[in-house]
Formats: sequence, structure tokens, C-alpha cells
Amino acid sequence: MQVEEGRVQLKSRHRIWYRRIGSGDAIPLLTLHGGPGSGHDYLEPLEKLAVDRPVILYDQLGCGKSDQPDDRSLWRMERFLTELDEVREALTCKRFTSSASPRAVCLLLNTCSPNRRAWPA
Repeated sequence: MQVEEGRVQLKSRHRIWYRRIGSGDAIPLLTLHGGPGSGHDYLEPLEKLAVDRPVILYDQLGCGKSDQPDDRSLWRMERFLTELDEVREALTCKRFTSSASPRAVCLLLNTCSPNRRAWPA
């Protein structure tokens, strides 16, 4: 099975770690861990689904193997949404299905909404 591991550099210059398992034309599974603070580790059993589709695990900024800046101003919903957009673009993941924690569901709903709104700081 094909495994690719690397880092996406955001426009902010922070680096986000990811692992893509599997290949093929099926819609990829993009996993979003809970948090902030946790990492991708508990989602690794989902890699078994890579026989049918690519599975992408990534650690959000400040978590796991991604950069961990000490800047409290970064922990805003709008910044996390921008991060998700940039990761999707870098990994050419225009269409995807997701496995997500409740917090990550908020990210997904806002990212996919045509009426995306700013979140309070």
C-alpha cells in the first residue's frame, strides 16, 4: 500500500504534518482530530480503509507532529478554517469525506458552507 508522509507549509509559514495512505480515484477520507491539543494518533485505525480510498491523517497546528507555536492569537476558529483550506489545497483534496470529532464537525460545516461566516475571536 502506498504511504506518503510530509509537511504542508501554510501561508503563515507554519508547517502541518500529514500522512496519506492508499491511492486510487475514490473520494479521499480526510480525518480531523479533536482538540485543540490532541493529535492524529487515535485515528490511525482508520488507515485500514485505505484499501478502498486514500486516507489522509493530519495534525492541526499546535498538535502532534505539526509546528507548535507559542502564540495564543493563533487559536481562533477562522485560523483553523484557513488551515483546513490550505491543507486541502496542498494535498489536492477538493472533494472529500471525513471522520471528525464534534469540534472538527464545526470546522467542516463552516468550510463547506457557501455562506462561510467569520467566527468571534
